[in-house]
Amino acid sequence: MKVSRNELKNILEVNLNALKQIERRKTLDKRLLEKGYKLIRKYIQNNKIVYELQQCKTKQIINKTYNVKKADNFIDYFNIRTKEEPNSIEDIANKANINKNTVIKWDNTLQDKRIISKDGYYYFRLDKDQGQLIQVSQEEYKSFWRNKAYINAFRKLQDKYIKGEISLTELQLSRAEILLIISTIENKYYYKIKKYKVNKDNKLYIDTKNLIEGVR
Repeated sequence: MKVSRNELKNILEVNLNALKQIERRKTLDKRLLEKGYKLIRKYIQNNKIVYELQQCKTKQIINKTYNVKKADNFIDYFNIRTKEEPNSIEDIANKANINKNTVIKWDNTLQDKRIISKDGYYYFRLDKDQGQLIQVSQEEYKSFWRNKAYINAFRKLQDKYIKGEISLTELQLSRAEILLIISTIENKYYYKIKKYKVNKDNKLYIDTKNLIEGVR
């Protein structure tokens, strides 16, 4: 496929000045790839610049744009991560059939490309007795870990009492409160998962979603 400079700017959806800047910055290959094309060569014919292009397959575009080797796995990862749902790194690794280090690497890639950005955490309570996993507030999560720290501090007091460093009275002052705390957090575990916000106005995000929809 051979195109003129005017035709090329239309493919890239830019004006001529912007096209000149793209070429000056040596980002033409990247911009063409985002549109599904590969530059084969550029030459002058009859005093006019001609661009010879080749249309790329969707998975080739994904591989080159995101510097990945397995487009299918990346597509699974991309769809999961951009749903803005509470999935841990381990969850995504299992669902996309990749390892956890790859998830971290691809998270960094999407952040570098400003497709996703950190947006706090999701907080969860695991009730071991009832086998329930419930999403909770940040305050409830913090309260649990404050109580855990208080219990650990009480255990240190017990050690001090055994060593004779504090009196029984001092230990008993803390004991009544600690029993109440234990009853509220017993057989429960709280944890958090990183939360990411998707920049749905990001052009690369939009182009990638459109590409993926064409594959699946």
